[in-house]
Amino acid sequence: MGDYNETLFQWEKWNSPIRNFPSSRALSDLFDMFCLSDVGFNGVTFTWSNGQPFQKLSKSRLDK
Repeated sequence: MGDYNETLFQWEKWNSPIRNFPSSRALSDLFDMFCLSDVGFNGVTFTWSNGQPFQKLSKSRLDK
């Protein structure tokens, strides 16, 4: 299907504000429309970091 750098669930983000962007809603709708599911992966929980010091650090599980 491809590589989508978007989060679908709040648990896929760490130290980031809760959000409800249209892009994540659109991706969720696409998953529902075509009966798709996240196949998951083994490894680290988060695949992206903003590289900031701990006080400003943000992480996300991207790469769908």
